[in-house]
Amino acid sequence: MSPPVYRVAADLPGSLWIMPHPPADDLPGAISAYATEGIEHIISLLEAEEARALGLSREEMLCSARGITFQSHPIPDFALPQEPAFGALIWSLSNALSAGEAIAVHCRAGVGRSGMVAACTLIARGLSGETALQRVSEARGVSVPDTVAQRDFVLNFSPHPN
Repeated sequence: MSPPVYRVAADLPGSLWIMPHPPADDLPGAISAYATEGIEHIISLLEAEEARALGLSREEMLCSARGITFQSHPIPDFALPQEPAFGALIWSLSNALSAGEAIAVHCRAGVGRSGMVAACTLIARGLSGETALQRVSEARGVSVPDTVAQRDFVLNFSPHPN
């Protein structure tokens, strides 16, 4: 069975996906399924200790072996991202989508931190904050992100290149 991965509906040259963390009990199979789906980049928002506790210490190596670029951009669970690194991440994702690339973003459950990143990426692509949150929530099947502070962060996000 393939791990859950949710494509965000957006009129983009590339594709944006949101997902919970890959399952540790079949990490190689999950990464293989992502590659089969056409995902070219995986962005993990897990902190290092959190990734280790979830059994994901081999995620980067397995992604590389399948031709998937892996990037770690840790954000503490239920927290807000730190500027200017966050703005740089959003612009790199926006540029990759412009180039037609397929990106998947995950945190633990694929709701809070991932929801913020996916929505802010859509804002950088020209959507309003409300529309971006709606699109990501529809894709994920639950309301994103987790907290009021995260939602306010998205709604107040100002896309500007660094």
